[in-house]
Amino acid sequence: MKRLKCITEDALRCELRATEPECYVIPEGKILTPAAREYLQSRKIKIVKAGQQEKTRIVATEVPPMPEVTMAAPTSAPAPQPQAVKPKFVDYETGAFYMEKPEHMTHLVGNVLVVKNHPRILFRGKLDSLQSLFVLAQVEIHEHGGSQALIDDLDDVLNILREMMRCDVLDEPFTMEKMIGLTHAELREQSHDPKRFFGVKA
Repeated sequence: MKRLKCITEDALRCELRATEPECYVIPEGKILTPAAREYLQSRKIKIVKAGQQEKTRIVATEVPPMPEVTMAAPTSAPAPQPQAVKPKFVDYETGAFYMEKPEHMTHLVGNVLVVKNHPRILFRGKLDSLQSLFVLAQVEIHEHGGSQALIDDLDDVLNILREMMRCDVLDEPFTMEKMIGLTHAELREQSHDPKRFFGVKA
């Protein structure tokens, strides 16, 4: 028995990235994975098997043309045209529109969606984990009677991490003039010469 080749969702995303087809023809010897089929359905793309589009074309040509109808001039104002339905969500990678949020996607900015394992979503997860480590360190230092100045410095870095998260979620540029009261140049100078500043060998 000849083994069928699968068409995956990732392959479809690459193939249809810059197109908006009305239908997708499945080549002979290939099948769609469930995720690929769901992806096409979410974009309202009709799924057609190879050969089926030819039958559809033949049937369409056999339909007799509609007779020409002459419309009388309207005696009143024309009825208002229905407004196009505005899509609720937009795919960040492909530009596709969705009326409902697909289960495998999440918000990037506003109504713009990405897959849940998108690099920026992973970045936000790591940023969130880093913030929790700073909070845990502050608690442990406080419980062991450690330096309040160190706790305050960690709090300053924590606020910068929170601002970084806010800027990424709102898609705003991130700027940082100082950290723990030091400029970029001062931080670099101290990190490159700990012996002079802290009496510690690098």
